[in-house]
Amino acid sequence: MKESRRAVMVMGWSFGWSLGLAAMQALGCSLSPGAGPAGGDQVGAGVRGQDAVVTAGDPPAGEGGSTSGEGIGGTGGATGSGGSAGGGGWGAGGNTPADAGGVAAPADAGNDEVPLAPPGPWAATAAGSAPPIGAFPAGQEGTTTFYACRAPFKGGVQGGKGFPTGNCNFGYGGAEVVEPSYEVLVGALFTWQPTVGPILRAPPHAVPSGREVSGILQYVCRASYMTGIHPGKMVKGACSIGYGGSEVGLSSFDLLLDPGAPVDNLRDRGTWKATASSTSANTAPENALDDDNATRWSSGHAQVGGEWFGVDMGAPATIQRVILDAGNVPGDFPTKFDLATSLDGAAFTSVATGPGAQVLNVIFAPTSARYVKITQTGQSNQGKWWAIGDLAISDQ
Repeated sequence: MKESRRAVMVMGWSFGWSLGLAAMQALGCSLSPGAGPAGGDQVGAGVRGQDAVVTAGDPPAGEGGSTSGEGIGGTGGATGSGGSAGGGGWGAGGNTPADAGGVAAPADAGNDEVPLAPPGPWAATAAGSAPPIGAFPAGQEGTTTFYACRAPFKGGVQGGKGFPTGNCNFGYGGAEVVEPSYEVLVGALFTWQPTVGPILRAPPHAVPSGREVSGILQYVCRASYMTGIHPGKMVKGACSIGYGGSEVGLSSFDLLLDPGAPVDNLRDRGTWKATASSTSANTAPENALDDDNATRWSSGHAQVGGEWFGVDMGAPATIQRVILDAGNVPGDFPTKFDLATSLDGAAFTSVATGPGAQVLNVIFAPTSARYVKITQTGQSNQGKWWAIGDLAISDQ
C-alpha cells in the first residue's frame, strides 16, 4: 500500500463525555439540579399577562403561584419596572424578554429526583445567578444571549434555552415550561450542523442534552423563530423550543456537534443514490444514508476482498472527507479500504487507502466528484461481514 495514497485517519472525535466526578466537581459541574431561590415569581410584576395553559396532569396554579411558590408567566411575557414579591427572578428590573411566558414547573415535577441525564460538560446554576464561566452561547434575540440548558422534569431531563441570570425554558406537552434550577452547557469548540428534518436519528457526534422518561435521548439544537435564534432539544425529528408560553416544533434547524467533529456540508442526502456489490436480506444500501446508524447496509457475507459500496450525489461537488460509521455491530467495518471518486461514474481515481475502523474518518485532498466508491480490499479472519450504518461526505 503506497504511503502517498494513505489518508489521514482522524479518529476519536468524541468529546469524551465521561468526565471523572472529581474533575466535574472542580469545574463546578453537576448532574443534579442546583438549588433555586425559594418563592421567586417567574416574571416581573409590572404587568401580568394571561396565564399560560398548564400541562395536563399538573396541579392548577392560582394567582399567588403554584404550590412550590413559583408564579406562572403571562403569555408573551410581561415587562415590569421592578421585581415581584420575593425580589428574585429574571424579570426583576424590567428586563423580561418578549418570550418570557411559560408554565412554571409544578411541585410534583420530580425536581427532588435526579434522572439519568446524559453526562457531559454541564454546570449547575439557578435563576438570579450569572451564567457559569465558559457557558456556551447557543442563541440570540435582540441583545439577549441564550445558552443551552437542561433541567429535570416529570421523571426525565428536558433541554431548552437558558436566559442570562434567568431560567431554563423548554417546550413540553404543547406548553413552554420554566425551570429556575438547571444546568448550562459549558465549552467553546462545539460546531453547528445544518439539517432539515424530520430526521430519524441524530448523526454521530451530536451533543446529547436530555432524556425522555422512556429513555430516548434528546440533543442540543437551535432554530430561527420570530426575531431570534433559539436553542432547544431535538426530539421526534424536529427542534422543540419554548416560546411565548407554547411549545414550538421546527423542522429546519442546526444540531450541535462535539468539538472537532466533522461538519457534513452536503447534508441533503435525500437526493443521493446508493448501490453495492451485494446486500444481505433485511438491509438496503439506502439505509446508510438515512441518518440512523441503527439501520444499515450489510454485504451479506464475510469480507474476502472486492466488496464495494457506491454513492451518486447527483451533481459534482468539491469534497475532502468521507465518514463511515459501521453502526451498532462491533467489528463490521472494512478490514482495509480503497476510496475512489469519479465525475462520470465510469473512470474512478483512488484518493485514499488504509485500514478500517468502527467509525472511519477519511480525509484527502479536495477533489471534484459526483460519485464516491469505497472498495473493501482485505480479508476478515473472523468471518466478519462489512456493514455501514451511516455514511456522510463533507467538503471540509
